[in-house]
Amino acid sequence: MIEPDKIKHFIGSAGMAGFLGIFINVWLAAGIALSIGILKELIHDFLLKRGNCEWGDMYANTAGVITGAVIILLLTS
Repeated sequence: MIEPDKIKHFIGSAGMAGFLGIFINVWLAAGIALSIGILKELIHDFLLKRGNCEWGDMYANTAGVITGAVIILLLTS
């Protein structure tokens, strides 16, 4: 069973990468979306202790970014 938190990370990252990929280069969009995920984990969860800093969140972020980027690439080719 996939944790609801991981699904939220996946959907958020895929959405960011896909939405940004409409307006800017898809690889730049993927980099921005992944950077936002990393910063969220480091600042919000780790430094401010307002969440749980987990590698699973980053795996879900990465999978979401890849999925969002691939969808944009398929739609624009």
